[in-house]
Amino acid sequence: MAQRVFGIDLGSYAVKIAVMDVGFRASRLIQVHTFPVPGGPEPALQRSLGALAGMPAPRPTDVVEVGLPGERVLLRLLEVPFTEPKKLGAVVGNELADDIPWELEEVVFDYSAVADAPGRVLAAAAQSADVRLLLERLGERGIEPRGVAVASLCYGGLVRQVVPEGAVMVVDIGHTSTNMCCVINGRVAAARTVSRGGHQVTDALRQAYQLSYEEAEQLKERDGIVALDVATFPPDRQVLATAVLGAISPLVRELRLTTALLTSRLGRSVDQMLLCGGTSLLQGLDGYLAQELQIPARRLDLAGVTEAGETALTVEGEAMAAAAMGIAMEQGGRRGIDLRQGEFAYKTDRSVFTEKLVQIAVSVVAILVFAALSAYMSLNALRKEEKTLSLQLRRATKEVLGEEVKNPRTALRTVKRGCRPRAFAIPQHTAFNILDYLSREIPAGDKVKLDINRLDIKPGKTYLKGTADSRSAVDDIVKSLEKHKCFSKITTGRISDVSEGKKQFSLTINTECF
Repeated sequence: MAQRVFGIDLGSYAVKIAVMDVGFRASRLIQVHTFPVPGGPEPALQRSLGALAGMPAPRPTDVVEVGLPGERVLLRLLEVPFTEPKKLGAVVGNELADDIPWELEEVVFDYSAVADAPGRVLAAAAQSADVRLLLERLGERGIEPRGVAVASLCYGGLVRQVVPEGAVMVVDIGHTSTNMCCVINGRVAAARTVSRGGHQVTDALRQAYQLSYEEAEQLKERDGIVALDVATFPPDRQVLATAVLGAISPLVRELRLTTALLTSRLGRSVDQMLLCGGTSLLQGLDGYLAQELQIPARRLDLAGVTEAGETALTVEGEAMAAAAMGIAMEQGGRRGIDLRQGEFAYKTDRSVFTEKLVQIAVSVVAILVFAALSAYMSLNALRKEEKTLSLQLRRATKEVLGEEVKNPRTALRTVKRGCRPRAFAIPQHTAFNILDYLSREIPAGDKVKLDINRLDIKPGKTYLKGTADSRSAVDDIVKSLEKHKCFSKITTGRISDVSEGKKQFSLTINTECF
């Protein structure tokens, strides 16, 4: 059953709201609302929240998802030695505590495992004050968002419809910032937000032509172009092209840096770039980026996305609505990172369940009726099969034993009568043998200085934790143990520094002989 979802993108130039019917397999765009953000001395987030005054009121059964701007969120790609959910929360918190400019008690964070990258976790942290302000301002308008997403991480749903496989970089160039989101095989792997966008282009044109900001904005929208070769333009156009190129160049440097970082961290180069955002409408931008970065680039075409198939959007509307649609699709499907954690956790509205109580009750009764019919039919089939097998048993025992036997257990005992049961075999290896093998195979004390802190020997697996004088010593221990035929596979855990320059390590050893 499809659920109507409001996806809210809090841009610094305009707030975009995508209203969608989001289902398990498919979604449909209903409408896109755009509200300009007023100027003023207040921070951009507060002014964006003020623009929501004209937002259409959602129904009680609707889901509201809001994206916190990427510049208000700290993103980190972490490496962890395990993937157990119960342990990840504490590890991610400790890792972030050493890497964020705030106290851990002042932030809210969430994380998700990176697809196709075992041991890597994408973590997002934001100040609690920002999340609290966002929820309070929406609450004043009677809006209770189910989730607070990270806007720069919400492009996975769109990319899955356009390029389901491969590594894609979504470049959403807004007014004052640009989101760069890497999506690998339809799953978000990393993201980054930089403070460069259309504002810098407008300001460059304002200075070049001595215009007001509004006149420069109109000039950018009407004649803005990113030129591969400025010299080919007429003199009156060279000033414009030079100004635009100078404002875009820092963004290109950031894109080049980001693609290089992703390649080194994820071991995967970007196959293509998809451009969206208002500034992506600049003429020639896709060709310029493709040439400068040597990566194919094109605008994100929502006409080919099934979710936008029934609602006609202009080219400008497609560019500006991408993030809002992504928030609705990604968070509406509960696939993305959600900053409504801890004290901000979403509390279910009981009125929604009350409204749907009759529908739920009818559905439950229907399920029980069908389950009873299915059980009755299965029981009849089993009874028929039992009669057939019973007849076959009587015929077989009559032929083999000379008399009919109806009880299968009696027939089995009769057939086995006279056969002596095999004696239970004594295990050839014990925990003591495994300890002996370890002591024999570990290099001598004059070669490796080893202190064992923990040793667990269990059937099929042995766990060893200790300290050695160097990483090479750990490698020597592993190589020596691998020589023994009993130790089929040895997995090395995280190696960390401890006192006096020693290395703490752990080994998980598969023991096939015990």
